[in-house]
Amino acid sequence: PNRIYPGDVLTLRRDAEGRPVLQRESTEAPPAGETVHLAPKVRSEDLPWPVPTIPHDIAAAFMSRPTLVPAEDLGSLPYILGFDRSKLAGAIGDRIYAKGLTGQPGARFELAHVGDRVRDPDSGQSLGYQAIYTGSARLDAPAKDRHGAASLTVTASARETLPGDRVMAATEEARLDFVPRAPQQQVDTRIAAVIDGVSVIGQYHVVLLNRGRRAGLEPRSEEHTSELQSH
Repeated sequence: PNRIYPGDVLTLRRDAEGRPVLQRESTEAPPAGETVHLAPKVRSEDLPWPVPTIPHDIAAAFMSRPTLVPAEDLGSLPYILGFDRSKLAGAIGDRIYAKGLTGQPGARFELAHVGDRVRDPDSGQSLGYQAIYTGSARLDAPAKDRHGAASLTVTASARETLPGDRVMAATEEARLDFVPRAPQQQVDTRIAAVIDGVSVIGQYHVVLLNRGRRAGLEPRSEEHTSELQSH
């Protein structure tokens, strides 16, 4: 502690034998009794290695399941009325009832909790609502009309399914490895929202961007391996 001072830059390197060595880049200590004021700042540097592949189990769910629901589609989606045996939440094996859900018995659906409204941080325009996957279900008995109730059985669960959660048609899951690559043109984009409402993100967290296909981003390419993106 008596050799490290505010403002010093420390680097972790390896010596000729591969052992980690901690070094201090700056050597000037502040004068005795002087207060040093520091402020956060961004440092950037080129990556010395390629961007690693994204594991399939991390990315597949966000390639095949919607993470954003347009506001105009929200009102037409069937929603969960309740659960069998007066349960407050649904999990694997539970029977659930949804209003206005039609289809063939045995059809597979996905359950989603509608989260916060997502707005473009640049223009303020509404992009839709977050759709947070809660589980999958099998249709047992469809509703007779859009005012009736259908019954389903929960076949997979990622979190609690609650009354009011929406029911969406399931899509086939992509069976690919995901290798990120840069767009073919310069794209200026900002994070519009973070999935699941967390405020601090790290590796493998999923975000919604305020740019999409019109800006040159692509969810999948026949000539290249897919890259993960939410919007």
